[in-house]
Amino acid sequence: MITIKTPAEIAVMRKASQIVAEILEALVAAARPGVTTEELDQLAEELTYKKGAKTAFKGYKPGDVVYPKCLCVSINNEIVHGIPSSRKLKAGDIVSLDFGVVYEGFYGDSARTVAVAVLALVKSRAAPTTSAPCAASARAVSTPRPAAPRSSVSSRRSRRPRLSRRRRRHLRPTPMR
Repeated sequence: MITIKTPAEIAVMRKASQIVAEILEALVAAARPGVTTEELDQLAEELTYKKGAKTAFKGYKPGDVVYPKCLCVSINNEIVHGIPSSRKLKAGDIVSLDFGVVYEGFYGDSARTVAVAVLALVKSRAAPTTSAPCAASARAVSTPRPAAPRSSVSSRRSRRPRLSRRRRRHLRPTPMR
């Protein structure tokens, strides 16, 4: 059954989700090499109580098992909902942070994925490759006209800047030896 929410209830739901977003942002900033997943969990719990909310996952009992932490942390190829521990993050790890709160009876829940200590070189090599097509797509759809044919959008998108042959070669991944 679907219950229609009042504007006041929707505002509380929005606040719960805003709390989750703010805490996840702090966790992403704290995810650095050498930090343990337990430390991230403690930070999440501390920030949750400071914001007047309760953790949604800690104490959750889907059967005979009680979830012991307030954060789910999965590193690299681990399946979701990993339990925080004394495991330290390393440079290059891909970390999934799943977090939720209960605020005034409503749940907020979200997840973020972060690359720990991303190399500036990788970032600078990807930027020219990804930014040109994205900018071209934005230009193509930014000036739609009523009843304009689809070809007008695709023709504007195709006028994106092309990378020179030398630049494309520079951006190719280096083969591993």
